[in-house]
Amino acid sequence: MDAYALIADSDPRRLELYSGIVQQQGLQPVLVRDGDAARLALRKHGAPALLVTDLSLPRCDGFALLSELRKLAPEDKAPAVVVSAFLELRNAAFQRRTELGISELLAKSAPADSVNKAIVRALVRPKSVRPAAPASPPAPPTAPRASQDPRREVAMKEAGLMSGAPQDAGLERILRETAAAMGTSMALISLVARDRQYFEGHFGLPAPLAEQRGTPVEWAFCRHVVDADVAEPLVVPDAAQSPVFRDNPLVRDFGVRSYAGAPLVTPSGAVLGTLCVLDQRPLALGAEQVDALQGIARRVGGELELRSRSPGADPLDRTLAALMQALRTSGAGEPLTGALSYVREVFDALDVGMVLYDGRRQVILANRSAGRFIGAEPQGLTGLTREGLVETIAALAVDPADLRRRMHVLPSGPFAARDELELLRPERRTLRWVARPVRLPDGSDGQIAIFTDITVERRLQEEHARLASTDPLTGLWAGAGAEDALAREFSRARRYGSPLAIALLDVDHLRRVNEQLGRSAGDRALKEVSDVLKRTARNTDVLIRWGGEEFVALLPGVGLQGGREFLKRLQAAVAAVDVGAETPLTLSAGLAELRPEDDLQALLLRADTRLYEAKSVGGNTVR
Repeated sequence: MDAYALIADSDPRRLELYSGIVQQQGLQPVLVRDGDAARLALRKHGAPALLVTDLSLPRCDGFALLSELRKLAPEDKAPAVVVSAFLELRNAAFQRRTELGISELLAKSAPADSVNKAIVRALVRPKSVRPAAPASPPAPPTAPRASQDPRREVAMKEAGLMSGAPQDAGLERILRETAAAMGTSMALISLVARDRQYFEGHFGLPAPLAEQRGTPVEWAFCRHVVDADVAEPLVVPDAAQSPVFRDNPLVRDFGVRSYAGAPLVTPSGAVLGTLCVLDQRPLALGAEQVDALQGIARRVGGELELRSRSPGADPLDRTLAALMQALRTSGAGEPLTGALSYVREVFDALDVGMVLYDGRRQVILANRSAGRFIGAEPQGLTGLTREGLVETIAALAVDPADLRRRMHVLPSGPFAARDELELLRPERRTLRWVARPVRLPDGSDGQIAIFTDITVERRLQEEHARLASTDPLTGLWAGAGAEDALAREFSRARRYGSPLAIALLDVDHLRRVNEQLGRSAGDRALKEVSDVLKRTARNTDVLIRWGGEEFVALLPGVGLQGGREFLKRLQAAVAAVDVGAETPLTLSAGLAELRPEDDLQALLLRADTRLYEAKSVGGNTVR
């Protein structure tokens, strides 16, 4: 097999992100969603050129996977980039960084640009200077951890949760069914407050824990989910072997051997706690079962929403509660369809998409914005089942299978959810999807889905990232984008043993242009030179605005002779540029070829030294 990168993460969207980055580095990605599949890939293909792994994986966690890799190859042969949403897991990885050969350590919330840089650094860093691991421990959160917010318990009690009332029979039934579906002996609905976790529902617990209806918060596996960088499940396949959990009292004193917890996310985005399963043996859940656990967590979230006595702090929450109350008042004794006529115009005036389902999960109302987002007339959505509407939306998605996974819920019962959906048609959009149960005027429990277009927000984020990576005057790589492009081509040349030449370029006499014609003329000259550079270079060449009047041309597959021929053509083309100055533009260049002992800095330094030599003899020279 060609040089490959093994990528292990249970989230398909993260797999897609990492896959795109490693392919840019010339590596073939092998994608797996659980630790056992990753270990199988190691046995089948041998040590990879790069491992990218989450620490929380089904069946075998990232710590065990790293240990397996180090039996096959040291870090300088198989670097590892490790990610996790959970701070204490990252701290444990940092403490074991030398033993496990961890090259880069990232929060799961790290932007794509930071992930790209970490992967490039791990691949590029030469063996002779590769440090044992990241230089500093993971940074603590800038804001207080969510679990330590004293307002959490007050808010949950005001919402009718953590009341100490006898366990609800409906929740107990859901937990019994969850444990059976997951093949575990225990299941919990755990709500996390500042000082303790409270079991809103439980099944199969040891008697002392069931009687206490909770534990100190320090014992809570669920606390890590509440405090995570992103809302995602935590899976601990074997707590007895985990450096984070093996000394936990639940493991040491109550025989808990494994855990999987899916976040209970409110429509406003807060994480109350988890729906979790536990067992007294290692956990055999696969990624698909963890997906299913998240679907059940949405159902539990819906049950908790219905039990809540508070409309919530979000303005839309309060508006919706008032709207449903108005429906119940104005529609009393009327058919549901008649009551809905009171609010149809209100719904249509909103710029968020709203879809209302009846108790059978059929669409009974969709507003104009919902129809606009998915390219349909609102009346045409009425009567669709929820499954039918999801399929309609999935057909428009960037990744239909991933959208179905994100919108998956149990076939019956209330649910609460919040996620982001990427659509390609009828135009490219990012929608925030929020779902919650509502009590309808006829007394039945319906659902409402709210779709908010956050495309502009996401595009602004992308534009900020682009501006940080390119030069606005010339459109060439600059700043962080330049660093990544250089590191990427250097890494590829090293991996395949292919030639690589680099030319540092300086536009001669640009200061005179500025003095004679003004700064705007100097900018036009730089733009002309960059356009000439683009026309002269190949599609595979990397072109960079290095700063001031300097440029870089990185020439993959080219040695010194090919580099000189390129620069000869480039000098002739630049000499033909007329910017109206008395002195014509010329170009000086320093050319260097990659040597076996070079790191990237040494290659750049040699080219810079040669550029200085070219300028020192008057310019218009290649050295």
